Amino acid sequence: PLRVTAPSAIFANGTRTARTEVGLPFSSPLTATGGLGPYTYTQTGELPPGIEFDATDGSLIGAAEEAGTFRFGVSVADAEGRTASFAGRIVVAERLAIVTRRLANGKVGTAYRSKLVATGGVRPFEWRIKRGPLPKGILFNKLTGAFLGKPGKPGTWVITVEIVDGLRVKATSNVVVVIAPAK
Repeated sequence: PLRVTAPSAIFANGTRTARTEVGLPFSSPLTATGGLGPYTYTQTGELPPGIEFDATDGSLIGAAEEAGTFRFGVSVADAEGRTASFAGRIVVAERLAIVTRRLANGKVGTAYRSKLVATGGVRPFEWRIKRGPLPKGILFNKLTGAFLGKPGKPGTWVITVEIVDGLRVKATSNVVVVIAPAK
């Protein structure tokens, strides 16, 4: 029988849903099998602006220009008039970005907690310290982006942080933390 399929690495293991981000290159073939070639591809529904459908081979290619959920279909007909279709959706997230520029101020000897905030991207996230050092007594949780502990020394620190999302997109930023002396 005639079939049209998408790669499971892009259209998550049979869910027929692909995830991407604004500005991230996107490419996916939709492949016809069975029947008798040549094949004719037709697209229905809505693709994200910036992602185009190539009717010669059924592929989707480009970079999404806006966030949202876009439902589309691709049908294929073979030389003998048999048809098959693929219904899918592309979920486009805003581009990953770190919005925190300054962490909460702390005081030597007083419990400290401050958390980084990011927007956009596709979960799961992992945070990293690219350049430190952290204030003495402060630890960093790479799963939550939280700084925790009891500062042991006053001063101002500039820390370079990075977040990596589920699509391996990275965002980097410098954040500042000020620790005041105990009074």
